[in-house]
Amino acid sequence: MNCFDNIIGIKTGCSIIEGSSALYIENLGITCQEADSYINDDYENGQALIEDKIAFATTTVKKTITNNFSGAINTRQFLKSETLGHYQDNLQLQSLSAGNYGGINWSLNNTSSYLDGFFNSISLQVDHTGDIDVFVYNLITGKLIDTITIPCIAGEISTKIINKTYSSDRERLDLIFVYDTSAIQSYKCTYDYAGCGSCSGFRYSNYYVSSTPILIDQGVQKIRSNITSQSHTYGLSLNYTVQCNFESWLCNVSNLLAMPILYLAGEEIMNYAILSSNRNNSDSNIDYERNEKRRDFFSQKHLENMGATMNNLVLPKNDTCFICNEPVRSRVILP
Repeated sequence: MNCFDNIIGIKTGCSIIEGSSALYIENLGITCQEADSYINDDYENGQALIEDKIAFATTTVKKTITNNFSGAINTRQFLKSETLGHYQDNLQLQSLSAGNYGGINWSLNNTSSYLDGFFNSISLQVDHTGDIDVFVYNLITGKLIDTITIPCIAGEISTKIINKTYSSDRERLDLIFVYDTSAIQSYKCTYDYAGCGSCSGFRYSNYYVSSTPILIDQGVQKIRSNITSQSHTYGLSLNYTVQCNFESWLCNVSNLLAMPILYLAGEEIMNYAILSSNRNNSDSNIDYERNEKRRDFFSQKHLENMGATMNNLVLPKNDTCFICNEPVRSRVILP
């Protein structure tokens, strides 16, 4: 679940939605029953209206924060992009390895930055036609975190676009991408290629990532001490990018954003009631002036809370994704 999901709770709907921030839309005096009286055919009920405006407010506040700190954010979101595993031109078959998984270990050497590993594609060149499951294990937890099925044709380089992101959460990220090598022969695929200035034997490393072809027994725990380095990748190749994840930084300060989100959601609900509702009866005409005052109040409180939040936010230091020596603006700039 996204860290901003249900950041503002709802008490008066069909079931209570607990707010992760301990704030509720009812804190503003707005209920689902009141919202029911505003909706047109574009919403199923008042709760749907409230949830939509909370989602809009959340997105807007996040964009506002990003805009205001744009001078301190590293705009090079993609920090490194490469392919690990290069196919040879001799179609040299490699030996089977019964009872083992073979593939690539990919480790993000990160302890302080908001970095992710984004994997665009996985390729296999094997002497097999049919689907092959590639398993992704986290060596730090020993857990299987993903399974990617690649349709293969014998002798061809079979590629699957996956567009998968694995987050580091400001910790080291240590993954293996492996498949069952018991009955499938692969063609030679190594880290050696012309111009590889960062290759050392059968290993590869750069500022962010270290990697090596590996083998691991299928029956053992999937942790680093159980892997063995190999001279080839068992026909597996990865295309990856190291990228900044500003969403993770926002998650770490989400408690400071809850109040601005609450007031902006209230403002947007009032805007809907004033500008979009088709329910023109005597009651809504009486509410019209009242709702204008409520909207203006919520708008002012939103701006006040956004300003206070800007002044209280402290940007990470010694983080690849942030520029420490840039001046940071603290005025509210709407997206």
